[in-house]
Amino acid sequence: MYFNMKTILARGGIEFIAVFLGIALSLWVDEYSENNEIQRLNDSILNRLYDNLESDSTNFTWVINAHKTSLKSCKSITKWIESNHDIHDSVNIDISRIAINTFTWANKEEYSSLKTSGRIDLIKNEELVKTLHEYYSQIEFAQKIEDDLNSSWIQNEFIPFIADYSNYFGNPIKEDIYGYYYPQFILYAAPEKNKMKYFVSRKMKTSNGAIYVYDELLTLTKKLRKLIRGTIKIT
Repeated sequence: MYFNMKTILARGGIEFIAVFLGIALSLWVDEYSENNEIQRLNDSILNRLYDNLESDSTNFTWVINAHKTSLKSCKSITKWIESNHDIHDSVNIDISRIAINTFTWANKEEYSSLKTSGRIDLIKNEELVKTLHEYYSQIEFAQKIEDDLNSSWIQNEFIPFIADYSNYFGNPIKEDIYGYYYPQFILYAAPEKNKMKYFVSRKMKTSNGAIYVYDELLTLTKKLRKLIRGTIKIT
């Protein structure tokens, strides 16, 4: 009787261990599968983000060229202000170039998906995570610069000022700045000298600052693409 009881208890213990191990293994498999699915989703998002960064780079280069073109026109206008103020076609073009509306376009969807889902915490490459945060924070800063420049300065200050000395044509001029368009102004009188100097000086300061920010963003896009290549297999 005693022997049978020991046998029953032994068998029961073995069965309990077997059931326990079975449940534990099942839970481990489920967790493993879930982690694999999360990793697969993360890899897919990072692949799309990798492609988006290339598009971002194109946009940033375009904005930089637009600001550089505007800077050249600012320098030309500065010389013109100090000269005899004769109005000719090149002056009209330079005046129009100052009013180039630039904007920051960057696809934030993939980054937002990682961030809101909490899956960004599962990326093991800490430098990649840190650089992602830095990159998208810099984009927000660049967008603020463009919003302030376009809405506050160009729309509310420069255009109302130059409109007193020119005809404004709704049909914009197309120039080889990545196919960029800008408003067309035709002067019929020379703008007030000191105010024009103020607008040119302010535009130069803003454009130089914007170029610096976008150069930093271009550097970050290259760094991020390199980090992503070192983290996942690009498909």
